[in-house]
Amino acid sequence: MLFTTAKTKSLGLVGIFMFLLGTLFLVIAALNTLSTKQKVDSFTKTSGVVSQITSYRSKNSTLYKPVISFTGTSGNVLFSPNTGSNPSSHSVGDVVEVYYDPTDTQKPILNHWIDLWFLPGLFGVLGSAATLGGGSLAFTQLKKEKKLTWLRANGQPIETTYSGTRLNTSYKVNGKSPYIIETQWINPANGAVIVFESDYLWFNPEQFLTPQQTLTVKIDPLHPETTYSMDIS
Repeated sequence: MLFTTAKTKSLGLVGIFMFLLGTLFLVIAALNTLSTKQKVDSFTKTSGVVSQITSYRSKNSTLYKPVISFTGTSGNVLFSPNTGSNPSSHSVGDVVEVYYDPTDTQKPILNHWIDLWFLPGLFGVLGSAATLGGGSLAFTQLKKEKKLTWLRANGQPIETTYSGTRLNTSYKVNGKSPYIIETQWINPANGAVIVFESDYLWFNPEQFLTPQQTLTVKIDPLHPETTYSMDIS
């Protein structure tokens, strides 16, 4: 069913949550980008040499990191990047570029896109996807909510016949799935049988229903198969 109060609101809340989470990720990406750019602009750039390759275990694989030596304002400095790779991205003897703070040479940065821009890029991609996806979902559900309001006020009421109740196992909240009432109606315009579904119910309504019982459904006459709202009040 396209227009249901429970489903529309729950999906709308999911969309809002995704949008807010995506916005937070974009803020983190922007702050990381600004911080990295400030370091690149203010740090001293120099050349370093890969003096050795170290290895460490990560989950089910072995990763390799270079140990880099360079001469800073306070003398010779040895450091390794925060992340490794497999295979190794460097070999002993490689000459690399290094950024370092002249006032604190103990926190240098390797001039490599992973060390400089991986975190801003990761949060930027995740933030953009969550913001666009969440915003689109929230906007779509808002349109459905407006359409639902219109249906309740202006939809054409028809009497449909109760045909059964089913458990919607594809949707769960706290491990529980909702029940859905199904009714049928023959469209007099073309003789087609249309099946309507109710809003989500968190109890089994079968005890309150009888075979051939009628329930009112409000439809959009132009799109009765997809644009409707069942009255289960």
